[in-house]
Amino acid sequence: MGLPHFRFLFLVLVTAIGLIGITTFNLKPPRYEQSPKETTFGSTVSSVLSSLPKPFAKPAASPKHAFVAFLEDFSGANKAEDEGEEDAYYTGNFLSNPTRGSSADPFLFLATRVLGYQLMHAPSTRSTKSLPFIVVCSEVSERKRRRLEKDGAIVVEVEKIPDPEWLKTRQQWQGVMTKLRVFQQEQYEKLLFIDADMLIVRPLDDIFEDNGTMIAPPVSNLTGEVDEAALPSSYMLAGQAQQGSREHPYPPPPDEDWFCSGFFVFKPSQTIFDHYMSIVNIEGRFDPFYPDQNLLNYAHRWDGPMPWTKFNYTWTTTFPTIKEYNMGAASLHEKYWLEQFRVEEFGQNILGNMWLNAKAEMIDFYTRRDAQ
Repeated sequence: MGLPHFRFLFLVLVTAIGLIGITTFNLKPPRYEQSPKETTFGSTVSSVLSSLPKPFAKPAASPKHAFVAFLEDFSGANKAEDEGEEDAYYTGNFLSNPTRGSSADPFLFLATRVLGYQLMHAPSTRSTKSLPFIVVCSEVSERKRRRLEKDGAIVVEVEKIPDPEWLKTRQQWQGVMTKLRVFQQEQYEKLLFIDADMLIVRPLDDIFEDNGTMIAPPVSNLTGEVDEAALPSSYMLAGQAQQGSREHPYPPPPDEDWFCSGFFVFKPSQTIFDHYMSIVNIEGRFDPFYPDQNLLNYAHRWDGPMPWTKFNYTWTTTFPTIKEYNMGAASLHEKYWLEQFRVEEFGQNILGNMWLNAKAEMIDFYTRRDAQ
């Protein structure tokens, strides 16, 4: 083999070895040298990825729905006679059965705790979607607010709404218009308001999907009164008719138009709150005997621009009996801590004992949890 051929083969061999070295060992000619962090495939990929726009990190969605109750501290008929009596209501370790009157309604704090336990923790009735339980409070002691928060409730302190001079009602309902502040909780799309005196039988989450709770605009061809504040662009107030005695048909007749303000689903908004407050300040616009209930029935009368709607009758009942329980009612509205509502007639003793069992379970549950 001649020298030229040998030189040619030598150059081919050197070139091949160089290419293999660059490919296998990531060798580079001096003119392409880069910083150490870019000398491996992995670091190069990391560098490229880090230069790309970051994907939008979607925050955890806040719940659109929640349960809400209203609690006002001892005032008027809710006044406890002494500190020892208040402690009994606080802990649930009362020694006697109260009767309707000055010592009855302090149980509403205890009842609110029982309600929260049923909605948040009781295995057979707690929310299946971990929906929040909100307690809107007016002039409630810090001790009680901290206890509710420890139970798991979201406590919202609000300013009391004084009754206008013309609004004369029973002492036990004085100041109840503060309850309207639940409509200001605009961070939620829909809320279920529940009075504290409620026995929950099964989870309530699906009520927000009930056909009766659809949000809609006011009736297009009707307007509000000229001396009332503006109507909202959309609204929803859904409930069931108020019954007047234990002996009532179930399901309720479809033409019953007086709705119960102890259990209802609504769309909160500041606009509708302002609308209600304008009505409160018009003397004689509604019957003040049942203040908040009659106000809402006037504002959402069936022949007005914002008629209330009915959700399925099995979600609740007033003046409950064992009949409604056996027919699948999800909630029963009664003050079962009062002995007069735990008599055998209409099976009230069975329902009352269910509430007492829920109270006992609540006390045991929080006692054990607090001790951990």
